[in-house]
Amino acid sequence: SKLPLPVMVSSNGRLGYEEPLTRTPIITLIEGLDRALGGGVQALTEISGPPSSGKTQLCMQLAVDASLPPSVGGAAGTTIWV
Repeated sequence: SKLPLPVMVSSNGRLGYEEPLTRTPIITLIEGLDRALGGGVQALTEISGPPSSGKTQLCMQLAVDASLPPSVGGAAGTTIWV
């Protein structure tokens, strides 16, 4: 059976079902990693590793990259850090 779309807040502030948004991959600016990820981070992605391996730094870089304009390969989006 078809699963319902997730409940999202629309641009008018109302809750309801909406069509999924078109997603632009978030580039990492690391050519090999972007290639391995199929063009960048495209969905919810788990990042794991030992302490001091760069997980937080990568996430901070992705937050910046998400806001870059498309002219430089960004997604022109916003980031919420939880």
